[in-house]
Amino acid sequence: TTEIYTLSLHDALPIYVKAFDASADVQGSGTDGGGPNERASAMLNMPVNDEFAMRLVATTFEDSGWVDRIVEANFPPPQSATVRGNVLTGTPVADYRNVNEVREVSTRLSASYRPTDAVSITPTLLYQETKSGGLSAFDSSPGTEAHYQPFDFAEPSTDRTRLASIVFKYD
Repeated sequence: TTEIYTLSLHDALPIYVKAFDASADVQGSGTDGGGPNERASAMLNMPVNDEFAMRLVATTFEDSGWVDRIVEANFPPPQSATVRGNVLTGTPVADYRNVNEVREVSTRLSASYRPTDAVSITPTLLYQETKSGGLSAFDSSPGTEAHYQPFDFAEPSTDRTRLASIVFKYD
């Protein structure tokens, strides 16, 4: 697990919302050799008064994997220092399908405070979590879009990002 904490100060355009607004987007697709993929996003603009407004954005998606992880009991010995043995002659003891599946959830909350026409303060918080069941790498030889292993070790990953920023702008 990798955790990243960042505080940054940078120039960005602040949101300025005068009216309530909301939108949503839903998408679907498929992965050749994998399965269905889904993505959904929603946005909400919330003015509190003439000086203060907030925006909330949330997104989730799932991409099905397409790489299989195959564990072989009698992994073939290498043919040379740079060429491994023929994995198609081994005996599979486990076959994990679509191991490089990815799931992600992210949320962003921004606010805009404009006490005068010349001053704006825009804080933003972001959280994102990405989980993968395995690497998107396969063995080019024998060309089966699979990763062959002598031992049953999965390689999942989880990344979490927490980001906070605040922009002070004076025109």
